[in-house]
Amino acid sequence: MLVNVKETWKGINKTEVTIATGSNDGDCGIPFVVGKEYLVFATLSDMYGDKSLTSIICDPTTELGNAAEGISILGQGQVPTQDVNSIDNRKMIVLISGGVVFIAGLVGFFGWYQSKKNKR
Repeated sequence: MLVNVKETWKGINKTEVTIATGSNDGDCGIPFVVGKEYLVFATLSDMYGDKSLTSIICDPTTELGNAAEGISILGQGQVPTQDVNSIDNRKMIVLISGGVVFIAGLVGFFGWYQSKKNKR
C-alpha cells in the first residue's frame, strides 16, 4: 500500500513509502481505509514476500484520531525532506516502456519491409 508520509519519527525521510500488510486480520493485515490518516508503526520484514516495511495488527498502528497517547510518547516528529512522487515515477516508467516497445516495433516493421522489398 502506498502511503503519503506527513510526519516521521524514525528511519523514514520520504514523503511516500510502501507499507506491506495483509488483506485482513486472518493474515495479520491492517484494514487501512483510503483517505484516513494513521499513526503507522512498521518494521522491515519478509512476512508478505520481499523484505519491506510491514505493519501488522500486532503493531500499535492506529487511526490518527486514536493516536494521542502514541504521539505523546513519541514526541515531536519531523517532516520528511525527501520528496517522492511514486505515481508520477510509475507513469514515466510506463511511458518509457511504451516508447521502447514502439521503437522496437518500428525497427521490426522496417526490417520486415526491407526483406520483402529485397526479395522482389
